[in-house]
Amino acid sequence: RQSSADPVGEGLGQISGGRGLPPYLRLREAKMLEDARDRSRSRSRSRDRKKRQKEDKNAVPPGCIRLFIKNCGNLGDVQLETHFAYYGSINEVTVLYDKKTGKSRGVAFVTLRAQGVYKGKRNTASDLRKWVLSEKHVVGGLALEVSEADVKRPEDEERKQHEERVEERRQARLEREQRQGKDTVTEE
Repeated sequence: RQSSADPVGEGLGQISGGRGLPPYLRLREAKMLEDARDRSRSRSRSRDRKKRQKEDKNAVPPGCIRLFIKNCGNLGDVQLETHFAYYGSINEVTVLYDKKTGKSRGVAFVTLRAQGVYKGKRNTASDLRKWVLSEKHVVGGLALEVSEADVKRPEDEERKQHEERVEERRQARLEREQRQGKDTVTEE
């Protein structure tokens, strides 16, 4: 028997499966389970969304070409953008920087959209590719090496992560063996 001072759901831990619960508590329990399922679905949807965003990031938009530029030195986005704007409209310019020092790594990616006219006919992605790759590019006194960028496949990234995990496990095992070897030497 519950006293009036006791909270309404105090002895519920002993009731199994929700049988014997008042209807408003059964509904409450069902709602909590439903909420937990929704949170789980939400997490899996967000994982899928992140995966798609990563894939989209590596994808080249239709009608565009993605170029890999080496020997950029300390050139910035603006300088590369002004140089390559001559060939078509710039979709994206990304200069890679070192994480520790913050200095340019001397490489960049440029995504160009075919636009305008080349040799008397309308530009297409294949014409743009031939045109840009056949030219010599000198910006700020630096001769740039321009090539078409490879598309990074998601499988490559997954394989790389797997290899890193395997290497970490191997290092941990070696350290463990070394510690065990030292322990056995000191015991003798």
